[in-house]
Amino acid sequence: MATIEIPLQGEAVLEVELKDLQGNDEAIIDILKNEKSAPSLFLKFAFEYKKRGMVKEFETFLTAGNELYEKQPHRDEEWATLLLLNTLASFYIEKNEELRESEQYDNGKEQFSRDDLLLQATKLVNRAEQIDRMDTLTLLLKAKINISHGKLNDAIYLLQGALSKSPNSIPVLAGLATTHYLNNDFASALSNYQQILKRDPEIQPDIRIPIGVCYAHLNMPDQARYAFKQALARNPDNPTAIALLSAMDFNESRSKQDDRKIFNKKSMSLLIKGFKLDPRHPLVDNQLAERLLGRKSVEKALVLAETGLKHGKSKALRAESLTLKGRLLQADKQYDEAFDCFKEAVDLNSKSTTALFGYAQMCVYKRDLKTATTTLEKVLRLEVNSYETRRILASLYVQLGDRDKAQQHFGVLRALLKSYEEEDRLGSVEGLIRDPDMLSEMAVLAEREDLDAALGVYSQLLARLQELNANAVPPELLNNMAVLHHLKAERPTMVDDEEAENKKSAALQNAESLYQRALVLLQSQDSDMEAWKRTALQVTIRFNVARLYESKKDFFKAVTQHNEILKLHPANVDCHIRLGVLELSQGKYKDAIDKFSDALAIDPKNIDAWNLVAQAHIHLKQYKSARKSYEKVLRELDRHDIYALCGNGNLCLRFALDDPKQADLHLKRAVEFFSIALRQDPGCWKACNGLGIAHAQAGFLQEALEIFNQLQGIPSYDLDIMINTAHCLMDLDKPTASLAFYEAILKKTNSEAEKGMALKALARANYIIGRTNQDPEALKRAQTHIERAAELHKEDKTSLWNLGLIKQQYASVLNSLPTERRHLRSIAALEEAKEGLQDAARIMKELAEDENPKGFTTKQALERAKYSEEILKVTMTKLHNAEKLEKQNAERLEQIQKRQEELKKEREEMEKQALINERMRQQAEQDSKRVRHDSDSDGEKSNVAKSRKRSRKKKTADSSDDEPSRQSRDSDDEKIKKKRKPKISSAIVDSD
Repeated sequence: MATIEIPLQGEAVLEVELKDLQGNDEAIIDILKNEKSAPSLFLKFAFEYKKRGMVKEFETFLTAGNELYEKQPHRDEEWATLLLLNTLASFYIEKNEELRESEQYDNGKEQFSRDDLLLQATKLVNRAEQIDRMDTLTLLLKAKINISHGKLNDAIYLLQGALSKSPNSIPVLAGLATTHYLNNDFASALSNYQQILKRDPEIQPDIRIPIGVCYAHLNMPDQARYAFKQALARNPDNPTAIALLSAMDFNESRSKQDDRKIFNKKSMSLLIKGFKLDPRHPLVDNQLAERLLGRKSVEKALVLAETGLKHGKSKALRAESLTLKGRLLQADKQYDEAFDCFKEAVDLNSKSTTALFGYAQMCVYKRDLKTATTTLEKVLRLEVNSYETRRILASLYVQLGDRDKAQQHFGVLRALLKSYEEEDRLGSVEGLIRDPDMLSEMAVLAEREDLDAALGVYSQLLARLQELNANAVPPELLNNMAVLHHLKAERPTMVDDEEAENKKSAALQNAESLYQRALVLLQSQDSDMEAWKRTALQVTIRFNVARLYESKKDFFKAVTQHNEILKLHPANVDCHIRLGVLELSQGKYKDAIDKFSDALAIDPKNIDAWNLVAQAHIHLKQYKSARKSYEKVLRELDRHDIYALCGNGNLCLRFALDDPKQADLHLKRAVEFFSIALRQDPGCWKACNGLGIAHAQAGFLQEALEIFNQLQGIPSYDLDIMINTAHCLMDLDKPTASLAFYEAILKKTNSEAEKGMALKALARANYIIGRTNQDPEALKRAQTHIERAAELHKEDKTSLWNLGLIKQQYASVLNSLPTERRHLRSIAALEEAKEGLQDAARIMKELAEDENPKGFTTKQALERAKYSEEILKVTMTKLHNAEKLEKQNAERLEQIQKRQEELKKEREEMEKQALINERMRQQAEQDSKRVRHDSDSDGEKSNVAKSRKRSRKKKTADSSDDEPSRQSRDSDDEKIKKKRKPKISSAIVDSD
């Protein structure tokens, strides 16, 4: 009979029969503690209890031995103490792996969470390290703790250290293989598993199954299938191998369309076999549940998923079961329960892309978009080329307003689509995108900054929808495209030319055409759209059509559209407001107030209506009524309304001009209103502009100019800012700098009032430049501008007054030009000045007769008329002197010209005589050359005759002397010379 002996004090021994272990654990532990038994006895009893399935007692004995020797380790049995600590630590680690996140382990004395269990195991392993740092089991357990904390690299380092000490340790090799697998290093895991197989081919559980899984992850399906078949050949009833082979056949059925039915049938038969062998096997249950999900048998699939979850031991299996359960609940529209399942699955396996994707979808359902995007980013890190994940991410970033990230993901999607198709049949990368939802998201993203790009994507979406179903085109799409064309037409341009106007007209025409198509489509479609939605959409499109006619300045059609809407919906506040705005734009301010009042009767708290009422009162110069409207908005409706704040600020600026005594107080209040508006919206250009005007009116012109300069470049409001900047430069005595601004204003504006203002300002600036610099040309430009202003506003007498002043100043400048610039005072200029002074005198006399003079008095006009006559006298004198001087200059010029003609004739005679002399000289040279040539020829003939004569003499007299012959040659030469002289002399005489 098997017993365990417990040494007692002295030489006595207590024998404990193993059959009596049950129920006596506490008594045995008391004896062991009292006798201070060795750690090996605690281990023996613990293992005996474990053999009999009494796990609680197993833990109790290990805990008791640990407590006994915690402070004073047993000196003689360090190995036993080390083994006891490692065994208890291993027990806690196993319990941690078995527990779910929310569960706790209860050992009868206290409860432990998963973190508590790991903490206890860590303490035990640390004590074991103090005994032997390089113990293989200690290193293995420490590596497991690191794996539980997700520190895979640290675990690999520890296991490699353990393997260097025990190269043939199968547990260490298995731990290292598992860690590599969890770290997605499947090649290293495969190598470790193969080493285990070499050392023990009969090891159980069969190591061929993880080898096959590693092959599958390494995209080596043939080797994976072979490994699973080898495992099945050794054990035909291995449900794990059966389930994995079934999964491979199912994947084959998806990829091979021709043999799809064959592989699907094989896969299903294997699953049925595995289910018969073990109906509680998690892999089998999960796969069967997924097949039933595909057949929409949700209830049966849920039962199988629950079974797989209940019996799954590893985190990966439980995570897979939870993910499957979440998908089933999601299909059954139990979204809250599905959310919990996906969340728990992600906690168990943070690298499961299916669990992460499902969790992100449920976060979208709960409108937790930030968590959804974070989760999907994790999915992308695991599956970089996941098209669906990127598509959803791009959509979420569009909704979150993160344009940069949305554009980034759309760019990657385009690249993915381009790689999926061999050629771009549609002519553009965007043409490859066939998903209407994705096209819609891309269009929404582009709407905010690139209208042309948005219209291009909308056009592709329209073409795609028509391709799928011509009758399924939503009217909303056509309405959106029309709105974009409308916005494109209203977009400010840098130049105003005929081409820009044609583009605007074409955009408005496209918008009108699309609006009409949307209305026709809305009336013709027999959809499931509810009646109220259909009516609301129809009103929206009609309202947009009315706004389109407003842009085209076709006020009659715009009013007709708004009235048609009001017939169907009399309480439509927006239509009443737009009708008021139309009246306002046509100068019918009282009628506009009536329309706004109709809107306020329906909605007394409509801020826009109150602000527009104030604007109408301002046009009627009823400033106090306007202030009451603005104050009602700020006191009762919205004290932070920017439009009302700026409106009140502008009224204070007006009051400062009308009430100079209280100007400082009004300007201070204006600055307060504009400052509050800027605190609400730092980019509010109206508030900044108002601040600049306030500074200018207060005399701080340089500060005002700096404010206006900061506002330059805002296209929609550039004109107002340019006007204020130009005025500020004029007040700063910088008329030359202001000219460019006024000229730009004149080109950009379409308003007659603004054109008149710009022309007057240009005239004033040129007048100042001409008067200051004594520049007649600047004054002529000033005269041209003021004449255009007078022609534009004929009722404005101030333009005539200014015209007379400019003409007087022009004559005055001409009369007082210094000597070095007297060339500018021509007779034509003086004649022009004389005529200008006569016109100025006439203008001033006419203005003196005006009964209601504005900008001048009758006395001033008479004085100016008299001044014109005085300057005219001086000008006439200058003109007479100029004419006299010009006459004298003409006479002198005539004399000079006459003398020049005489000199010219003399020069021509001299040149002619010189030419004759040159010709005579040339002829003489030619004759001289001819005479010399003839003399040379005669000499040669004489020499020939003499030579013949000498030859004859030689024949008769052989002893001839040389001296006589030289004398004869000399005499001959002299004869030739004597003959030459008469010829040359005669030639010269003849030539003369």
